[in-house]
Amino acid sequence: MAIEKNDAKTTSTAKSVRLTILMMVLAISTGVGLLHQFSDLKPVSVDALCPFGGIESF
Repeated sequence: MAIEKNDAKTTSTAKSVRLTILMMVLAISTGVGLLHQFSDLKPVSVDALCPFGGIESF
């Protein structure tokens, strides 16, 4: 069963969207990590964002 031309284009578009989202998440997480390490302005830690952070710490 051959892949139709339209299906190949859809698959290519989906891969591009996934790669773009992956790169954005990587860039944001790297930026937040660098900000946390090297800046006087500290972003909120992950434990403060997690509703179960207190339970996990306990």
